[in-house]
Amino acid sequence: MTGQLHTKRLLAGALAATLAVLAAGAVQARDLAVIISNRLPGNVGGRDYSLDVSALRGALNDAGFDQVVLNNASARDMQERFVEIRRDLQTASRLVVVVAGRVATDGTNSWVLGTQVRNANSFNVGSFGLPLTALYPYFAELPGASILAVVAPSTGRIGSGLEPGFLPGDLPQGLTVLSGDARSVSSLLVQDVLRSGVALGAAVDQSDGDVVGYGFLPKQTAFLALEEEDLTEADLAAWDQAQRANTEEAYAAYLQRYPEGLRARDALNRLNDLRQTPQARAEAGEAALRLDRDTKREIQRNLSILGFDPRGVDGIFGRGTRRAIGDWQREAGFDATGFMTGNQIELLRRTGAQRQAALEEQARRRQEEADREDTAFWRDTGRGSSESGMREYLSRYPDGLFSDLAGTRLTEIEAQRRGTAARAEREDWERALRQDNVAGYQAYLRAYPQGTFAVEAQSRLGELRTEGQRGDEIAKARADEARVLANPVTRLLVERRLQQLGLKPGKADGKFDQATRKAVRRYQKARELPVTGFVTQATLVRLLSG
Repeated sequence: MTGQLHTKRLLAGALAATLAVLAAGAVQARDLAVIISNRLPGNVGGRDYSLDVSALRGALNDAGFDQVVLNNASARDMQERFVEIRRDLQTASRLVVVVAGRVATDGTNSWVLGTQVRNANSFNVGSFGLPLTALYPYFAELPGASILAVVAPSTGRIGSGLEPGFLPGDLPQGLTVLSGDARSVSSLLVQDVLRSGVALGAAVDQSDGDVVGYGFLPKQTAFLALEEEDLTEADLAAWDQAQRANTEEAYAAYLQRYPEGLRARDALNRLNDLRQTPQARAEAGEAALRLDRDTKREIQRNLSILGFDPRGVDGIFGRGTRRAIGDWQREAGFDATGFMTGNQIELLRRTGAQRQAALEEQARRRQEEADREDTAFWRDTGRGSSESGMREYLSRYPDGLFSDLAGTRLTEIEAQRRGTAARAEREDWERALRQDNVAGYQAYLRAYPQGTFAVEAQSRLGELRTEGQRGDEIAKARADEARVLANPVTRLLVERRLQQLGLKPGKADGKFDQATRKAVRRYQKARELPVTGFVTQATLVRLLSG
């Protein structure tokens, strides 16, 4: 009933606005927020994606935003509603769009899916959702005054040719995109972004990675301006902050925010002084190169290859990248400014390629030697002619050249034993297999210390204990992979690169199965990276640099 009343009020408001336009011949610009909240089936991947719409609406209301809310809407509902509010989108002075629910991408475009989705695929997805890129022209008209917040899981199955999650694509200039789970995104919007005087970039930085930001992320300029009575106090506080920082960036930010400010002349004089320093000239020189994001990623990859950690390969030059550039410049005999010149980029590219080639040659030789030892050990243990030989081989080479063959033969042996083992023992062994933990196998061995499956039980116990000892390392690697492979396209690139190297990762479909994990482990082992089977930042840099 409340939703119907809200809809009637919105329609009445829209009608009144239309009549006013006809009478006055102009459209009054208003701040507009659109919330799409489509329910998901509980938690996904251990994270909550159900949006607290009431808290978000309260913050938007306090900030003076007109609101359009769609709860559990079908594709048709969403499409028709956006047609209805097209005029409001065109005339908005500020625009916030929050999307919560299932989002699908085909690697180029992204759709927020409605509540009625059946047999969706890359050809018919337009019938089941709203294309988010259709909103980009409206965002493009509001540079620095538009936000798209996406709360959508990047796991689960959608349909043929589709992957879960949001792909930003080619963002309009001045658009801010935020993504993360519902609690984190809602908290950032309610407590920071929709409060006067809080800058978007600063708010994202303070989220400690819980919210990922793309596009326009200013560190000084607020999304909502301060109230009139706070301007003088805020002006002086901003000047005090700029003086404490005493950097070109800080004074420029003050002037951008207060071009007619109380201390604007002082800020301009100090800014001109700072711009005469070698550091300032270096920064201006790099800015003149107009480095695009792909070039910045290449610089970060080459720094990583040469042993200078930029703290991410994301095409964003933060403090970690600046520090890595400075360290590389110092070692290469340049002034350690932290800003690149064209000649330095070319030198870094050349030395990075040389180092990558040397590392790959070392890895190739290491892999050849490992394969020779692998083959020799397989031969020495009887080429799989005995169970003990195969278990000894798998214990030493779990991802070896003959591991699949040995595993298949051992499975056949176990199947034969099940047929001959006593019923009670067979049932106890199958129970241990289902539990697949230390306690289950220990229980079997206590009951049958010389049992038919005792050798298998001991072997699996050893594997589980090894996995337990590396639990923290594996968990960290898994989390690292979730971060660096958030984009489905990158997962495909990883699989194709592993295929090129002859490591047999299975089908290149973005879904990492046992064959993929085995290929990753073999790649890591040959390059002396931590062998986890998960694509960490270090593994990704080496893979894609090649």
